[in-house]
Amino acid sequence: MKNKLSIYLVKEEFTKENEYIKGNYPCDRLSDTKHLYSKMGQLRCPSWVGAFFGNDESYQEMFKTQTTSAVLSVKVTNRIFLLAFGFGRAMINPDAIVDDFGLKVTLGAIGPDDIRKVSLKAIGGNQKMSQEQMPSKSSIGDFSVDINRDLVDMISGVSIKPQISDGMISGRAMLSVTIDTDLENIEGYLSTLLSDYHSEGYKSNFGWIDNIKYIKDNTLIEKLDNLLETRINEDPSSIIAAVPEIIEWDKAKGFSFKSTRSKDIVDDISIDSIISSFNGDEITVQKLKSKMVYLQSSVDDQFSYRSYKCLFAEIDYNHSHYCLNNGVWYKVNSDFVNEIENDYQNTCVCDIEFPDNHNEKEKIYNINFANSCDPYINMDCNLVIPRTGRSKVELCDTLTDKKELIHTKQGASSSLLSHLFNQGLISAELIKSDLQFCEKANEEIKKQFKEQQLTGNISDYLLHSDDKLTIIYAIIKSGNDDLPSLPLFGKIAFYNVKKQLGLMGCKVLIKHIKLA
Repeated sequence: MKNKLSIYLVKEEFTKENEYIKGNYPCDRLSDTKHLYSKMGQLRCPSWVGAFFGNDESYQEMFKTQTTSAVLSVKVTNRIFLLAFGFGRAMINPDAIVDDFGLKVTLGAIGPDDIRKVSLKAIGGNQKMSQEQMPSKSSIGDFSVDINRDLVDMISGVSIKPQISDGMISGRAMLSVTIDTDLENIEGYLSTLLSDYHSEGYKSNFGWIDNIKYIKDNTLIEKLDNLLETRINEDPSSIIAAVPEIIEWDKAKGFSFKSTRSKDIVDDISIDSIISSFNGDEITVQKLKSKMVYLQSSVDDQFSYRSYKCLFAEIDYNHSHYCLNNGVWYKVNSDFVNEIENDYQNTCVCDIEFPDNHNEKEKIYNINFANSCDPYINMDCNLVIPRTGRSKVELCDTLTDKKELIHTKQGASSSLLSHLFNQGLISAELIKSDLQFCEKANEEIKKQFKEQQLTGNISDYLLHSDDKLTIIYAIIKSGNDDLPSLPLFGKIAFYNVKKQLGLMGCKVLIKHIKLA
């Protein structure tokens, strides 16, 4: 009989049941290799019943519910598998689970044109999470996947290996399959999965998945954690904190660091809120792994995350580049890093003379810069609404009479840089493709030209879709190099944006504004 199974592989170093099962649950030892853990939830009434219907006992009785959870552990070839049933996932210690087991088995079981759904996380930049689903089997090229910086968080497709799954298969850490197996013959099936995982058959069609590769070396992980610990205590500005998975924001009341019932909540997780929760105490990785962040929901679903899993960071160590995402360290492929570095080193530097920034705020700097150059218009914070109905767009920070659009940003974190580079891309795309946007932009240019009492010919500034635009990214930061020093994922964002702007016929330059 076919069964839908949710399967986890336990890391080799976790050998005791109290290391991979959270809490003490009744255990039925079915055999020497199979143990069944179970949990029956208490009968309880959802909080929304009392909140909306009041404390009428008839309603309290009517809506009482009970949950059932179970986990089956199976030992195969000295490795332990866990099968979760009902709400059994909550009984499993997530730190004990092999993070790429389900993903690699899934990729090895589907063909290149058999994908139905992908969940993505953009490593570096704005850490965007997204899900895409196709109505029929598709190739990875049909999805909005940037194989250079997107981490495939989960993938679903149609299995071409009936011995692995008969129909749909999905995986990341957990493997979800439909298979004709049961308690009596589960060991043989799990042995097949283990062989498939170690075979690395996924590389023939999906080798690019290793551009950002999961780190398994515990010694290296410990070193990276130590570097993270130092940074979060001394310079946390380059670390991002966020919810590590896609949530239903319409049902989220907020987050707390005490319990799901705490009234002390924040709207969203941030690096500042995590640091504040330690009340001035030194922050260690061990403490981050034990401190929970609770999602308070308008429904009774309860979710919590270890603070460590909410951190997103980039670390350079021993001539290699690593990133932390959802509690897992990844190494970026060295060949790809070299390609990005070579491209960045060959970027043309803008020859416009920018004055040093003497601790001025970005807005003040832009005003002073434009005022010091008569033919330049300060466009900072002057927004234009495109015809597409998207939110208002900043054309640029400074506009020259040579159709040069200067975008300026202070700071050099990947998230800030990603925003800066995409700002320039969106502006250029709209100039090239949206006539109404051009008309509105030109109205704003005329207005600012007049208000700033500039001399010269206004027609030299007005924009048209066939203009040969020059996009200049001016970055305010410390250092003396002509090229501003950027983190790897900032360079990757620049690399991708520069390619797209080049296809539109735009020239792309970069400039380092020195922070004096």
